Amino acid sequence: AFVQRSATSLLRTAYLLVGDRADAEDLLQEALTRTLRRWRSARAEPQAYGKRHQREHAAGQRRSHAGHVRERPDRPGLTARLVDAMAKGEE
Repeated sequence: AFVQRSATSLLRTAYLLVGDRADAEDLLQEALTRTLRRWRSARAEPQAYGKRHQREHAAGQRRSHAGHVRERPDRPGLTARLVDAMAKGEE
């Protein structure tokens, strides 16, 4: 039930964080897997738990691949600013 209720929203968040459909799907799968593995901790707010994992993972990836974040050609800098804002919890 959690996966069915949350997958679309988590995929949307993942896409906003990484800017690529394939990478977003990978991030979604990772967030779902981690949330289900830690269900005891995540049970109260599983979608929030998944989104937090996505933000932390995307921010970590961005730090480890500095300068390699994909930008939207129509809005340069948008992806980087979004990842920074979400990592700080400014959804």
